[in-house]
Amino acid sequence: VTYMLPHLKKSSQRISLPGGTAYDVAYNPSGRLGLGMEIGRFHVIDNSRLISHVQLNVGIKVLHGIERFEATLDEETNPGGTAFISNEGVFSHAYTTMSFAATNIQQLSRKGFLQNSIGINGDYRIASSVAYDKGGLPIELADPTRFIFQAHYSLGIGFKLASNILVVPSVETPILNIY
Repeated sequence: VTYMLPHLKKSSQRISLPGGTAYDVAYNPSGRLGLGMEIGRFHVIDNSRLISHVQLNVGIKVLHGIERFEATLDEETNPGGTAFISNEGVFSHAYTTMSFAATNIQQLSRKGFLQNSIGINGDYRIASSVAYDKGGLPIELADPTRFIFQAHYSLGIGFKLASNILVVPSVETPILNIY
């Protein structure tokens, strides 16, 4: 399960229409639940205190989000015009992904462990759906490019289901994004 966290600060902008009319627009983004699945291989590093193992994964992920906006007419540019416009848009992007990570594991119990990882991943968008009602305003959408590269840090708590099956729910945060 994935969830896109929105920006911590709401963004805003002034949009000018032909004829001099201007709207002050405030955006309110919000994340939505998505799905992702990865499979991979790992290699244990013996005699290292810093790196327990390295892993290479491939997978697919689907990210969802929503953005609401409220636009208020600047009365000085158009007295008596439509004073308020409110709408929203939703998006969904599907990516194939490949990642590499170096991981440190601290054993918590016989079957449980804490996992710290630093890694890189490349994502390639294979499908996209955007439905955005701009309310007649010339709002530009900032969709990510088709290819995204990211360096990231991940923290997870894992447990062993069987001798060769590990489940590690984790939280991942970007360190560097290139797109």
